[in-house]
Amino acid sequence: MTITAEQAAKLLEGTTPGPWEASPHQWPEQVGCCPLVGRPYSAAHKMRNVAAANTAPDIQLIAAAPDLARALIASEAARKLAEERLAKSVYSRTGVKDQDGREICVGDRILIDLSSPHTKKEYWRPEYEVVFKPPHFALKHVGGDKDSDTAHFYWNVPQPSSTKKIVTLSIKEIDNG
Repeated sequence: MTITAEQAAKLLEGTTPGPWEASPHQWPEQVGCCPLVGRPYSAAHKMRNVAAANTAPDIQLIAAAPDLARALIASEAARKLAEERLAKSVYSRTGVKDQDGREICVGDRILIDLSSPHTKKEYWRPEYEVVFKPPHFALKHVGGDKDSDTAHFYWNVPQPSSTKKIVTLSIKEIDNG
């Protein structure tokens, strides 16, 4: 039987918190485990008897069950947090470098210098925020000159000549929790 962290949490609801101890009973045909929370052993033990066919290691495992459930819940929470941090880190890196060779990340504000005698002046220096729109990185126009299809082309098909035109204006730090 496999127990998920959610199932373990439900199983723990309303139980005696412990710590627990595995102990033989005064009668040889019975062994049991009980919580060590200041209650008399006999009262706790009467409710938690197990048949003598169970061995001492079985009883020790039963006594460890609440701690095992808590450990499962904690490890699942740690795993989810690690996955979230990894996703933030991996999915923030675009693979495109600016004119200084710095890798541009999601949240950075960039300017693409399109100044050229062949381009209208109103399109020369648009500013963008880099965003992740699965499955691609994209540009969100945020200021400067007018939005330009050429800027989007330079971003989507990065070439050494086009990345020399990308200037990072501000950097968004990656929050790793």
